[in-house]
Amino acid sequence: EQASIFPGDPETVIDVVATIETDGYLVEAVSVGSHTGTHLDSPGHFVEAGRTVDQLEGRELVWPVYVIDVTERMAEEGPDSDFQITAEEAASYVSSWGGKKKFERGAIVVLRTGFADKFGTSAYHDPIPGFSGEAVQYLFDAGARAIGTDTFGPDATSDEDYLATFTALDNDGVVIPDLDNIDDLKTGDIMIASPVALENGSAFLVDPLACHS
Repeated sequence: EQASIFPGDPETVIDVVATIETDGYLVEAVSVGSHTGTHLDSPGHFVEAGRTVDQLEGRELVWPVYVIDVTERMAEEGPDSDFQITAEEAASYVSSWGGKKKFERGAIVVLRTGFADKFGTSAYHDPIPGFSGEAVQYLFDAGARAIGTDTFGPDATSDEDYLATFTALDNDGVVIPDLDNIDDLKTGDIMIASPVALENGSAFLVDPLACHS
């Protein structure tokens, strides 16, 4: 199954160059874009002179998790839901988590939409909700260092300027789109996602690990 890619990005190509039957070992040649599937966007993806993946430190790739679940709201609003989480809504979520004093610095805030269930279908690129730029700025001011989502980006389809992504990266944070298997992810968990330290790389694939509390 083809990995999720943003429209226009290079497709994944896997060629078998040696087999056990012929060569005694198996080797594949893999060509993949750095923003394929679940991946980590570094500040250098959008910000000139922003840090690249090889400049991120290990401690920056482990985050306390806070979840914003909008699956019920999407079911109510229908298939064209492309709303943006506002700064006021972000503040309400932070308050529900115990307020800024209890919102752990260095956190990742994950938007759960249920869109991962549509992967591999044309519906995966239907209108999607996301964070507003103002909401992301509020979360980073409160102490967040990353945002994630189970869609192909944290920007709602209605956000034509990709302000959610830009705001996170402009705050020297990171973004993890295309998260899968997050139905059981909950506030209080820990997420770890370390990319290959691609020199001067804007992003690289990750396979996040969640440690449930």
